[in-house]
Amino acid sequence: VEGEDPGDFQAGAVADLNTAISDAEAVAAGTLLFETYNKTMKDLDDAYEAFNAKLILPEDGIYYIMSQSGADQEERADNSPFASYVYAQSTSTHRDVNAGLRWGYQNESDIQYHADAIWILKRGEGNTVTLKNVYTGLYMGNDQENLSGFVFNSAEPANIGLRFARYEGTFNLVLSDKYFANTQPSKTDRRLVT
Repeated sequence: VEGEDPGDFQAGAVADLNTAISDAEAVAAGTLLFETYNKTMKDLDDAYEAFNAKLILPEDGIYYIMSQSGADQEERADNSPFASYVYAQSTSTHRDVNAGLRWGYQNESDIQYHADAIWILKRGEGNTVTLKNVYTGLYMGNDQENLSGFVFNSAEPANIGLRFARYEGTFNLVLSDKYFANTQPSKTDRRLVT
């Protein structure tokens, strides 16, 4: 979606990407030499990188991190807190299951009173941000060792990538090249995991 709001892409981003895709399809319709294939793939990678660079990120400020993946279209449009918020369950930086970040406060009407669910966002380079919890003073960590690993607090700022999610105005949290934070909390395990 193109627009001017966080989570939208800047005007022209989709057309530029579609042009690169069409160019690659035209090249692929002919006989491909190895060099031509490599150049075409590099051009596509560059176009995709340029497209992602046109994602409009939120400004520095105070935010709640809320799951939007289980909402229907009306709930997403209203930004109603139908789901869960990410909160810091402790002030520990130990890699312990009781020290990680969790989803919680589902359908909470007084979420503004839960400082552990409030995050200070500071923009970094590219599509990265740091997220510092207001209550703990600690950062969301990004040092994932494996899939389904827990997301822990970090004493040091950690770059968290933002990527366009499926719905307008929403982002995926990119913890590393391979790992994303889950966007829809499990009903049985409320931990924020990769």
